[in-house]
Amino acid sequence: ETTPGVTPTKETTTVQNDLAQDLLVAWMHDPPDKPLKIPGHEGRAARYLSEATGRDVTAEEVHNHSADQLAAAIERIPFPRSDLPEYRVSSSELLLRHPLDASESPLSAAEIDEEAVIETIRQIVAPVSGRPDESVLRFLALWRSLPERLAERMPALAWPPADTRIPDHSLWHHLDTTAAIVAAKRWQPETGEGRSDESCAFLTFSLGPVQSFIATARSARDLWTGSMILSWLTFSAARPLLEELGPTALVYPALRGLPVVDLWLRDLGLQDVVAEPEVEALRSPCLPNRFVAVIPWGSDGELAEQFAERCEKAAREAWGRIAHAVHGELDRQLRNCRHGNGWDRFWKAQIDGFFDFRTAVLPWNEADEPTLARLLRGEAEFEKAFEQAAAIRRLNDALQAAGIGYGGGSIVGRWQHQLELCSKSLQAQRSVRHVPPATVVGPGEIVPPKCTLMGSLEQMGPATLQESAEFWADAGERVSIEGVRLRTNERLCAGALVKRFAGTAFFDRHLGVSPQSQRIPDTATIAAAVWLSDAKRRGFDRLDPQRCFRELGKWSGQWLFAPKPEAEEDDEDRCPSEIADQIRSARSPRQLGPPPPYYGVLMMDGDRMGEWLRGALAPKLGDVLHPKAREFFANLDRSVVERALNTARPVTPALHAAISEALANFAVRVVPPAIRENLGTLIYAGGDDVLALLPTANALQAALELRNAFSQNWHETNGSPRLLMGEKATMSAGIAVVHHKEDLRFALAQARAAEKQAKDLGRDALVLRVCRRSGEHSTALCPWEFVPTVEGWVQVFRGRAGGTNGRPGEGASDRWAYHLRGETHVLSSMPQGAVEAEIRRLVNRAEQPTRIALGETQGRTAGDVMVEAFRTYRRLVHETQRRLEEPEVIEHFVTLCQSASFLARGRDE
Repeated sequence: ETTPGVTPTKETTTVQNDLAQDLLVAWMHDPPDKPLKIPGHEGRAARYLSEATGRDVTAEEVHNHSADQLAAAIERIPFPRSDLPEYRVSSSELLLRHPLDASESPLSAAEIDEEAVIETIRQIVAPVSGRPDESVLRFLALWRSLPERLAERMPALAWPPADTRIPDHSLWHHLDTTAAIVAAKRWQPETGEGRSDESCAFLTFSLGPVQSFIATARSARDLWTGSMILSWLTFSAARPLLEELGPTALVYPALRGLPVVDLWLRDLGLQDVVAEPEVEALRSPCLPNRFVAVIPWGSDGELAEQFAERCEKAAREAWGRIAHAVHGELDRQLRNCRHGNGWDRFWKAQIDGFFDFRTAVLPWNEADEPTLARLLRGEAEFEKAFEQAAAIRRLNDALQAAGIGYGGGSIVGRWQHQLELCSKSLQAQRSVRHVPPATVVGPGEIVPPKCTLMGSLEQMGPATLQESAEFWADAGERVSIEGVRLRTNERLCAGALVKRFAGTAFFDRHLGVSPQSQRIPDTATIAAAVWLSDAKRRGFDRLDPQRCFRELGKWSGQWLFAPKPEAEEDDEDRCPSEIADQIRSARSPRQLGPPPPYYGVLMMDGDRMGEWLRGALAPKLGDVLHPKAREFFANLDRSVVERALNTARPVTPALHAAISEALANFAVRVVPPAIRENLGTLIYAGGDDVLALLPTANALQAALELRNAFSQNWHETNGSPRLLMGEKATMSAGIAVVHHKEDLRFALAQARAAEKQAKDLGRDALVLRVCRRSGEHSTALCPWEFVPTVEGWVQVFRGRAGGTNGRPGEGASDRWAYHLRGETHVLSSMPQGAVEAEIRRLVNRAEQPTRIALGETQGRTAGDVMVEAFRTYRRLVHETQRRLEEPEVIEHFVTLCQSASFLARGRDE
């Protein structure tokens, strides 16, 4: 068996060659330019496929593709027959509907350029022609690259509508679904015995624990490694499906363009087709901890069961390989420690029982409509159980009565509720909590003490307290893997050791990146990131962590705060004298002053994602139709039409694909550059989940940029539109500001609590929690619309307003904010007019430079400016029905004023 990231052997090549041919025909049965010119599209599909497959493909081979009919039926609502020209949308009337908010975008009716399409296909498949497994490589190369390459040449093909009458889903999504169905129906077991059926099933997979595994961390590296392990295990679990059925088998998440998938494709031999992922992208864990796929069912479900078992096995073996790599590095060093003999006797038991992998399968045929109605709603009939789907299906009856409908029935809603049942099956499994097996010792043996990081598991090494202390003290001095070490007084279990060292022992090699590019800065460096950037601009060129790593092999943010950075007793931790000299010079009052010791933990989460995936927040069906399509139903039974068009758009493969694509674009293309540009460190971006560490001065700006991007309809990349979640989607966020010496577990808990509070107070907001080293904690709600105001205050306090350089002492004074905070309890019991008068009085008492920085003009005082800000904050809180009483509104506003100063300076003053 091969290791992920290493070229597979012949025994583990992907997708059977015969199946690959079928997949390619299915995936390109509709030409990408079909929406631009429907007449003649089957002939164009045959010509494009002939170039794609390297053989002659006829129009008859493309026509009447059974999987296409099923994929279209799953997606389509009842429409008039396509042979009636008056019910078609012409190429001059084309438009796009955003799948999640139904907003309209024009689609230019570009001229068909067959030669450009053929040339693009030829360029993609040329590097793999004549290779063994050529059919497989052609399919994978085109699946990955054709949408992007065509979009670069013809932007209209970036997101061509699959159905011009309901243009809210992409043709690429429809083609993916068609290929997925073909793979599930035609896949053959390696035994060669053939299949007696062509039935399909859903497979869902999840792993855990997630949050607790990530949160048990002592450093930013621990955080990142935990996230990377989870993402890697999810991909490893999906690999049997990718290797046998192709990447279109996955319904969720979207795989096209993900860095780890590109790495896999390159390992298969597509180096000349798929560009090498950038290091930043590879270092950004972006896969969630679950997936949904379409798989073969087989007789009595034996094939589905085999695929489920293979996914679980692949995940367990991937975890085992990571642990084995770490163990190999550690064993060479720990076996020589005092009492190091047998240090790993509980290693295998802890690793084997560490993660919980769960799967559930649901057969499409057996999960028929009466069964869905009975199990999900307790009804005997589908129409009674699922009234919204039934309302849309009645359009078919109305069309039939008018003589313009197709024969047969509609299957609208079936996909949606089959997925719902599959999800509930997995939830039922997960309700039985996974408990790692207890440590088994022999008669007279002592159970070792608990791990200092993961307190439910025993530490490695000897069991007695004295020997354990000596072993770990020696390990702390000896163990170092590419500069990653154990901390003083740490005594770790197997899982915690894997988390600590997997980055250097495993991911460096398997991601194909250098140890230098894998460096995750410590929290002290993150806190001082803006200060370090300013220092570099002022000529302190040695205060560059990356340069220090390259030239000296080490860097520590702790040097920035030590009174004598070069006085550390440990040679490995001692700051080089030339670095220490520059630190002292940069910290002088005439230069930058001391660096800020606080940083921000940003935690963001998409709101109501479960409802989005269930279709509860989908647009109304009438809103996603083309205007001409709505006219189709004008002469039908009005009550039937109105009820159907006011029903939510059914959940279909395209809706899942759209959500997944939007989240993948956000996680891969939006989040990493936004965090980097704000000098932060991204821990993970798992679709709608974001965790990042940032300097305090940039935390609000980064959060606002991500929130605004999340709610955009499209994101431009190389001139092509990339789908995002749209204007109706929202995010909640928590920012915890903590000292770099604070326990990282505490910092994460505070950020998570802040994010939860933002959701509890009405969602679509940010909660800022400042945790001072003194023990004083303050919390404030900040609606997203008010974040620019607070960010403006941050810049005023930094001294960046008006184009200043932000030297020490140039920022506006915050004494007025502290006086205001001291009067909070009194203000909370006063009427609004009195509160505003006191805000105006205190602000107008500030020094003139502060008043000017706050916006004072000849006809408007700084106090007036702040009163207007208070009114805006109060209006935003009440208009959005936040769950704050009036005294709390005042307290939160005042806290934001004071917190802006703290964010700007990043220190207690």
